[in-house]
Parts: sequence; structure tokens; C-alpha cells
Amino acid sequence: MKNIISEIIRFVKFGMVGLINTGISLIIYYAFVFYDERLYLVGNVIGWFVSVANSYFLNRRFVFKSEDTCLKEQFLQLLKTYVTYFVTLVIGTGLLAVEVQYFNIPSKICPIINLFISVPINYVMIKFWTFTKKGNKK
Repeated sequence: MKNIISEIIRFVKFGMVGLINTGISLIIYYAFVFYDERLYLVGNVIGWFVSVANSYFLNRRFVFKSEDTCLKEQFLQLLKTYVTYFVTLVIGTGLLAVEVQYFNIPSKICPIINLFISVPINYVMIKFWTFTKKGNKK
């Protein structure tokens, strides 16, 4: 029971980091858009890169407490974090296209629906792949 509670707490912390990352991404996105609306894609990409880096640092320190790693391992974890979020970006984009084009779900609602898929996938990949050393299961 103690393990289940600690895992729920860890998942909630992961969600809080996700909210912070979403805020960072949106602030960067809107900064570009308010400066020049034609820069919306640039703002989106830069916001994604910055928010994923932030995700790595906050998850490493506060969620998975992986502070005892060497510089090489930290770089590998950062790279795995980008791969993880890229995988769910691709999945979310594919789902978005299918939901809008084939199921006629409003495009403003789909990203919220997709969070119920992408967040658990991110969590599992980050926990079991990014922040787990070989031979060490968390």
C-alpha cells in the first residue's frame, strides 16, 4: 500500500511539472506571436524545446530524484527525455488528425482528450527508461 501511495504522489508531482512546462511553452509561444504573428511556428518549436528541457531538470530533481549521475548519464537522460516527448508529440499529432478528420471532434477539445493518453505514456517512458539505470528498477 505504501508503494502505491508513493507512486500516486510521484505521478501527481509529474503532473505538476507538466503544468509548469505547459505554462513555459505557452509563454514562449505567445511572446513570439505577440511580437509577430507569422512567428507562431518558431514560438511553438522553441517553446517545446525549452519546456522539455525544463521537464528534464524538474523531473530529475523533484520527481525521480536522479541527482547522483555523472555528466554523461545526465546528457543521456536529457536525450531520452527529448525522445520521449517527441514520441508523444508524434502520437498526439496523429491522434489529433484522426480525431478531427474522421471522428469530427472539435480541434479545440482534442488536445485535452489526448492528454489522457500522452501523460501516462510520458510518465511510463520517463520513469522506466529515462531515469532508470541498467539493472536498477524504480
